[in-house]
Amino acid sequence: MLVRMRLRMAMKRHAQHFYRSISDRPKFCREINAQRLSVVGGDDVDHLKVSDCVPGRRYWPRPRREVRASMDCDKAQENALVAKMLRDIEDDGLSADWKGNFLALSRRIRTRIDSGEISFKRPQLHLLEKGRNEFRCLATYENLADRIIIGRLATYLRDVFDSQMRDNSYAFRKDGKIKHLTAIRTLRDFRLRYLNRKLYVAECDIQKFFDIIHHDVAMDAFKAFAVANESEIEPWMWSAVRAYLESYSSFRNLEEDADVPDEQKKLVGFNSSVKLRKAIKKIYGNISPRSLPLGIPQGGALSPLLINLVLHRADEAVLSGDDGELFYARYCDDMVIVHPDVKKCKAAFDRYLMMMESLRLPVHPVTRGMRYGKEFFEGKSKGPYAWTDCRYGGLRSSPWVSFLGEQIRFDGEVRVRLESVEKQQQKLQKEKGLLQRAIGKSGVFLKRTLNMDEVFNRFCSRLISIGVGYSPWECMGNSADRCWMAAFPGITNSRWTRLQMKKLDRSRDRVISAVKHGCLKSKKEGEPTSFFGRPFSYRGFLEREERPDKYSFMDGVPAYGEW
Repeated sequence: MLVRMRLRMAMKRHAQHFYRSISDRPKFCREINAQRLSVVGGDDVDHLKVSDCVPGRRYWPRPRREVRASMDCDKAQENALVAKMLRDIEDDGLSADWKGNFLALSRRIRTRIDSGEISFKRPQLHLLEKGRNEFRCLATYENLADRIIIGRLATYLRDVFDSQMRDNSYAFRKDGKIKHLTAIRTLRDFRLRYLNRKLYVAECDIQKFFDIIHHDVAMDAFKAFAVANESEIEPWMWSAVRAYLESYSSFRNLEEDADVPDEQKKLVGFNSSVKLRKAIKKIYGNISPRSLPLGIPQGGALSPLLINLVLHRADEAVLSGDDGELFYARYCDDMVIVHPDVKKCKAAFDRYLMMMESLRLPVHPVTRGMRYGKEFFEGKSKGPYAWTDCRYGGLRSSPWVSFLGEQIRFDGEVRVRLESVEKQQQKLQKEKGLLQRAIGKSGVFLKRTLNMDEVFNRFCSRLISIGVGYSPWECMGNSADRCWMAAFPGITNSRWTRLQMKKLDRSRDRVISAVKHGCLKSKKEGEPTSFFGRPFSYRGFLEREERPDKYSFMDGVPAYGEW
């Protein structure tokens, strides 16, 4: 686990290395270095950090070429580093600093678990802007021992409880056959089964689910699963789950931490939702949310499992009326219900809403009479509505269903949601802004040893890797399966998707042109402002035959290319 954490740190540092390596601006470099240092935290034992407990970067072994060719490069590096650490720990003559730190950390973790009484330090909170006047509160456990205990406990409990969960729950599952990719596939396949029939859909979303769930509800859900697996759950695990919940209270912790003016503004945005205040008052009366044990840390390793345990009751309630034609899928708190009978779809939806009321979880107001258009997709809880071919303005009907960042059409076509495309455009603009901050708008802070044309080519390559991977012949390697396009598996090469990809290609070309004629303006005249060909474009990635999302590495599950 330490090695994986260290490799993730290396990836974050690598993403920032480009701007730090070209900048001669002291203030910008100090900001980047401060961000690098903030990704690790201390431990009770000598304030240890992740980098203190593993060998230094210069001592990492390089996997053999045949090993790198047979598996993912990160996995090969992980195996090689773990093997080196095991050899060095067994070597009595080795006195590396990281070895002593690692053994001290291990003893500390074992002592805490053997004591049976476990407590966790408060997580550090980060308010990130989700939309206009809307913020998401993320929590990170900076204490290294806490992170390790929580992470290993989450993995163990997931493996123990997984067999009791429904296959309709697709988040944080043990089996690789049940995940985000299969959720989109099963929904599309269900639509194609009823291609000549009208289907009815209901969707629901919970208001600030991570920050509104009551600790007692989460603990009761854990008890229900733990009792069924009593022989598998040790006493210290009960204490750890309880301590995990008690370490965080969304409204109370936010008010205590929001002493900086900028954070205070974010706090006002976080608590300014009139619908949320009304929902809390309806459930708990006039009690202040600050005095209630509400919220589980969004970002903690144990939180996705607790979500599945809490909403398992909702899964059971919806599927209690399954007649063989009901489709139900849930990924965390995102849910969709589909049925060819509008009355049965409404009945299943009503069972879900009743269970949300029983769990004291406020949902976004349900709209049942919307017309197809822009406002239709802005509604978070709606239905039942007909999933069929309809024109703009159709009442209670839509040709598209949104689920997990993608939209599926009634005839089986899949495209990316408009919001996701717009966020990628903003990401491209953000990269341009970082470049201008690093070297100045006219390039005055560019290191004198560097050539502008060279930096321009490196910047263009960075935009390629962010969007579509480095090159088409590497699409099965590290670059392509981490790019933006690979985050939306199964999108089809349809008219709508091609328009989206062209839009992104134009946005990237505008960024390239602005950089070429701005901060990286070369003295040479007549050079093109972009060198991108079709293989390096968003649309070119869509047309690749070897797209990573077209292939399935799961036994018995058809790949996207076989749809």
